[in-house]
Amino acid sequence: MKNVQGVKLFVAIVVTTAFIFSFSHFGANAYERIFSNKEGYAEGTTVAGVDISGMNLEEALQVLKASQNEWLQSTSIHLKYKEKTVEFDPNLFTFQFQESLEKVHPGTDNVLVVSLNQDDLLGVLYSISSFLIEEDVFYTNKWNDSLLAIASQLDKGNHELALQEYLVSQKEEEVILADTTLDVQQNKENVAKWVKQFPSIEVGQEDTISLLDLIGNQAEGYSDTTLSMVATALHQVILATNFTIAERFTSSQLPNYAQLGYETKINQSKKMDYRFYNPNASVYQLQFKMAGNKLYASLVGIPFLFQYDVVLSDQETFKPKTVIQFDSLLGFNEYKPISEGTDGLLIKVYRVAKNSDGVEVKKDLMSEDFYAPINKIVASGLIEERETVIDTDNVDDSNDLNNNVDSEENIDTEDNDSGNQTTEGSTETDSNSQNPEGVKEEIPQSEVDMQK
Repeated sequence: MKNVQGVKLFVAIVVTTAFIFSFSHFGANAYERIFSNKEGYAEGTTVAGVDISGMNLEEALQVLKASQNEWLQSTSIHLKYKEKTVEFDPNLFTFQFQESLEKVHPGTDNVLVVSLNQDDLLGVLYSISSFLIEEDVFYTNKWNDSLLAIASQLDKGNHELALQEYLVSQKEEEVILADTTLDVQQNKENVAKWVKQFPSIEVGQEDTISLLDLIGNQAEGYSDTTLSMVATALHQVILATNFTIAERFTSSQLPNYAQLGYETKINQSKKMDYRFYNPNASVYQLQFKMAGNKLYASLVGIPFLFQYDVVLSDQETFKPKTVIQFDSLLGFNEYKPISEGTDGLLIKVYRVAKNSDGVEVKKDLMSEDFYAPINKIVASGLIEERETVIDTDNVDDSNDLNNNVDSEENIDTEDNDSGNQTTEGSTETDSNSQNPEGVKEEIPQSEVDMQK
């Protein structure tokens, strides 16, 4: 009986001691929180880095709201997913100032209580990509915590969150993103040599690739024609991506192996290079293969957010002029054709980006490729004095576009380098035409044909 009374007494003493200790400890904190509103918060008390020492509740509320407004004006949050970047609306945050002050621990730094509506977050993700809201694809709660961490501390400045870091699986299946074939029959062996040495080229994240830097000291092993063929195929692949073309040249005449709009010229002695930049946070592989007489080039990697299409448009043709050269071996009013000339060409190359629904979201002009016409050359004997007849059929708008004087230098067109260069979105065209000796005024095309 005595043992039972002893146990009861012991329990009563423990409960009483715990009550007194709890009251003295927690009661003091409660007193500080309740009555600090009137007496002011303790020295060293901050909320989201805002000092509220000595302030009462109303004063602290005003200071925090002012700091929050300043934060909204000086802060931006960008969400990046693959090649798409959107700005997160900071007004989606709900700041709970009253609750924040009620939970303040005196003398320490405290965070603001902030919340986000989950439906709003899902709407933001859907606007970026519907893939992100599929089941077991995206860590929404983890992303929510990252956003709240910025707001709860009123962290000013520019912030960027890479949404790929919140994917459940960081490994996406690699696919062929763009590919092409180029007929290289006339230079098959040399191109095959390139393919054997460079079957694959790694394009690192945010990396720039230079064709001349790639081959380095091995440039002597490849002719300009071989490298131009490789660059032409490579350019056609790069156009169908979001890569930036930093440097590109074209020839004075379109080679027979290249399609209008895709041709790229390499000249090692003149440092005419082909360079491009990968703006993505992913690594890609350029692959080369020989398929019979054709060079096959492709880009392999994780899928882009958008589908990129190449559009060739506004093609124009410019007829060549006829240049007369005196030939003492020919008789009066006798003409002899020397070269037939070549039409000039102009085309605009666009890159069109489309979303998963096939809707166009962006269209960029990548280049305007121009190949000047090569004049027709006709030899002529002495011409009898006669009334001058102007043949308007040979006068067209290309004269204004070319702004070139008839030149014998245009006869030799083999392996000439063009002044057409695309460097970081710009295009330059140089003209080197001069007046040749022995060139007479242009005569009607009909008379030239009669003398044939």
